[in-house]
Amino acid sequence: LVSGNLQLGIIGALLVEPLRVRVLDAAGLPVEGQAVLFRVEAGDGTIGDGRRGVVVPTDASGEAAASFRLGHYAGAASQVVRAVAAGYGEVEFRATALPGEPDLIVADSGSQQLGLAGHTVPRPLVAAVVDAGRNRLTGVPVRFTVVEGGGHFEDGSSERVTSTDSDGRAITSFVLGPEDG
Repeated sequence: LVSGNLQLGIIGALLVEPLRVRVLDAAGLPVEGQAVLFRVEAGDGTIGDGRRGVVVPTDASGEAAASFRLGHYAGAASQVVRAVAAGYGEVEFRATALPGEPDLIVADSGSQQLGLAGHTVPRPLVAAVVDAGRNRLTGVPVRFTVVEGGGHFEDGSSERVTSTDSDGRAITSFVLGPEDG
């Protein structure tokens, strides 16, 4: 392994540095023309022009390199590429895909509840915020607003802003309006 290991970037991004290996013979001399297979082992990233694997011959210095685009699953060292040179061994590259910008907010739980007028619904309202890879995001402010029915939040307000927790969820209790229906 020459370079390109332990990089990080936003989901879907092309890593700045290519994944580079060097093939040496038993005497420590570079091997030219040796086929090196770069293959995605974990994560949903791609090599080169969108493939899961590519064969690259070594150059005069015994080196072969391939570009790598991170997948859409965020996580520490979640993307793994193995480089194999038959008869010479293999190395493993790991990369970390970081979450992207907020892309979507979804009702995670708490909708369609029944309860007594003027009382707190049995389960809190939960909204999840995700990026384009559907990774849940931490620390995103979410605004809950009452738009119909006279209900309110625990502090009596008709609007509440709360940030998503470590699981990407914004959670708030809700009190139904005073009228049945």
